[in-house]
Amino acid sequence: MRHTAAWLNMRKRHLALNPLCVHCQQEGRYTQATDVDHIIPHKGDYNLFFDTENLQSLCKSCHSRKTLTEDMSAGRYVPDVTYKRERL
Repeated sequence: MRHTAAWLNMRKRHLALNPLCVHCQQEGRYTQATDVDHIIPHKGDYNLFFDTENLQSLCKSCHSRKTLTEDMSAGRYVPDVTYKRERL
């Protein structure tokens, strides 16, 4: 659903109307929003995905932190562990 014309237009409109990160604003900072976040995770629910009342503007940092927190609490977080092999 994220790559449909309907979502891309909705995202663009939301960021135009809400250009600042809501989490940063709550902390007294004014940061340009880059991401449109679903306040309640949609989990594939079409109606929740396109519900304009379920959207908020976030900067990349806040969106990544929120997503990581949600994934960890749902047991979906898998750390990206990359090991370099040392030459013997």
